[in-house]
Amino acid sequence: MSKKIKIILTISLLLNILLIGFHIGMIAKKQWHGHYKKPLHIKFSNSLAHLPNAQQQLEEKLQTFQQQEMTNHKKMKLLYLDIFNLLLAPVFEPSLYEEKSQQLAQLKQRKDKLIKNFIKETALSLDQQQRKRFFRALRKSNRH
Repeated sequence: MSKKIKIILTISLLLNILLIGFHIGMIAKKQWHGHYKKPLHIKFSNSLAHLPNAQQQLEEKLQTFQQQEMTNHKKMKLLYLDIFNLLLAPVFEPSLYEEKSQQLAQLKQRKDKLIKNFIKETALSLDQQQRKRFFRALRKSNRH
């Protein structure tokens, strides 16, 4: 083979390796479109477009749900930081760690209850056809 062909093949191989590394890195960071979860309130609001009749009532419920979820999320984020700082502290305090982890577990349970109650209230306020459209659209939004 000539020298030019060897250089072209080597450069092509290096670029392919870099491209593969880039894709693996983006998937690992979950920043590549289609490889991250959408926030739940965005999924619900996208699904509301399929319900023109009951949309006003559900939008109000969705806004209260969003506010509750966001405050809960902020509290959880602060607790995660507190726990992380406890683990990095020069002296580890097991009682404080236990207290923070209990608070975090309670917030996670509260988040689950919020989601379940919102879904239950939504299902109760819609008739069967609207429920089908809403929850099918919600399921499609999970698939991207």
